[in-house]
Amino acid sequence: MEMFIYQCEGDDQLRFSLAFEVDEYAWRNRGRLVKPIFQTRSIAKAFWYVKRNQPDTYTSLTYSRPIWKCGQQIGQVEQIYHLCEGRALLLSEIKQCLRQNKIGISDTRLLQILQILYLEGRLFIQPSVEWDDAVTDWCCNRCNAGIQHLQQVTCLRCDEHCVMCQHCHLLGKSCSCEPLLLFRSSVVPMVRRRRKVMLASIFYTPWQQRAIEKLEYFMQSVYQRLLLWAVTGAGKTEVVVPIIQKVLQQGKRVLWVTPRKDVVLELIPRLRQIFYQERLIGMYGGSRENWIKADFVVATVHQAMRFHQFFDLVIVDEVDAFPLYRNRMLDSGLRRSLHPRAKEIYLTATPPAEWKSLLKQRLLQVVMLPVRYHGKPLPVPRIIYEWSLSRKLVKQKDIPAITSFVRQVQRTYGQAFIFVPRIRDVELVCRWLRIQHPELKNRIAGVHARCAERSRMVELFRQQKLDFLVTTTILERGVTVPTAHVLVLFAEHSVFERATLVQIAGRVGRAAHYQQGQVIFLTSQRTEAQVQAIQECKRLNIFGKKEGFSEREAYCQ
Repeated sequence: MEMFIYQCEGDDQLRFSLAFEVDEYAWRNRGRLVKPIFQTRSIAKAFWYVKRNQPDTYTSLTYSRPIWKCGQQIGQVEQIYHLCEGRALLLSEIKQCLRQNKIGISDTRLLQILQILYLEGRLFIQPSVEWDDAVTDWCCNRCNAGIQHLQQVTCLRCDEHCVMCQHCHLLGKSCSCEPLLLFRSSVVPMVRRRRKVMLASIFYTPWQQRAIEKLEYFMQSVYQRLLLWAVTGAGKTEVVVPIIQKVLQQGKRVLWVTPRKDVVLELIPRLRQIFYQERLIGMYGGSRENWIKADFVVATVHQAMRFHQFFDLVIVDEVDAFPLYRNRMLDSGLRRSLHPRAKEIYLTATPPAEWKSLLKQRLLQVVMLPVRYHGKPLPVPRIIYEWSLSRKLVKQKDIPAITSFVRQVQRTYGQAFIFVPRIRDVELVCRWLRIQHPELKNRIAGVHARCAERSRMVELFRQQKLDFLVTTTILERGVTVPTAHVLVLFAEHSVFERATLVQIAGRVGRAAHYQQGQVIFLTSQRTEAQVQAIQECKRLNIFGKKEGFSEREAYCQ
């Protein structure tokens, strides 16, 4: 791809173009001639030259009337704009989007259409990675990564030295010779067409109804951000449904974003069942729906980086979870996806300490949902001490605490999550279980972040075709089964922080009809995180009791 730098007759200002013939045509219609200055295959280099001449690089040529398309069909320009509206895409991603939507177009014609949209002010163009004379000013415009995540490489695309972003490379190659194209939304939220949005019937508890009323008040207020602090199993997904319905009925757009793919896969079927007439898409790595347009999107936070000022409401699920929490670059990409006046609702069962401090200072709006939908208390974990656990697992020694746990799961016809801190521990524990309990050989599986079969194994677990799932903290959130028990091995490990242990314990007791689940921390030493997690569960139960439990106790201890 060639970038053109040119000047208008009688004007010293430098301008750039993806398709020089489009600019030449547009300026000629204004009665002005243009002359090309030079060409380059790097958009970052083109921007560098233009910036030295004109500080405000991002202001497009304001053209008051539509540009008659240099002999192109107007319909094709509108077709591509409609498909890419509100997106932030690399040129290579636009081509992928067009292929998936079966739109055939040559590279030359595509560049002409993109330049037309730029001149009409419907598209902003930036280098994916922008460099300057000062190395400290280098920046990835897609993920906002700085110099520490950028690397100079020899690029096969432009045959020059390029600067590539290592932080967001899994989304696609972001480098200094590749343009990042930001498509503006076609209409402002206030003038979008209203419509009716049908819902499946949902029964709400008094606690949920109270939370809904507070959320509705927030949506009418001047505040933009709110924290919905709901205990695990409180039904926070259902609580925000009426809010989403009203936003969609106003012709606006909703993004439900979550840090992990597993949570997206858990949410999509539930939300599609509720919004049974809506076009709802799920975006994550490998999804076939990543290039489909919809007003209601459920996505991982990485996929949200592919949008530009498109959404009017964002629901950030598990806001305190890895990799979103304290990640400035992901947060920047998420904010770019939102309309400037968008409302933000953050969901979590375990707000971090700094968020709690903001709540105490009343600097952040909050709605609390301290009671599970069935009114029963949270399970309180138990600590059991076990020394030399790793050696016993390797040597296939008897471990009474694990055997007792397995027997309890079997007696109560349950299923169990067994959490371990490291990937290597997954196979170690699976092997021990299969040898010590051969009757369970085909009812055990292990998953972790690098496991290619993770989605399939989780689905088998949901379908009750597996009884024991050994996992790292990748499944601490999002995956729910009604008859769950939890065992945390090596609970003294630093990966098991307070919030992680609270979330893990929250896997248990989700179903009103099954309250036999147990939560056990198997550890060689008591840690502050374990103590804090147990105290938080007890404290939330006390707080929830004031709201009125249906039963005082239901969990086996």
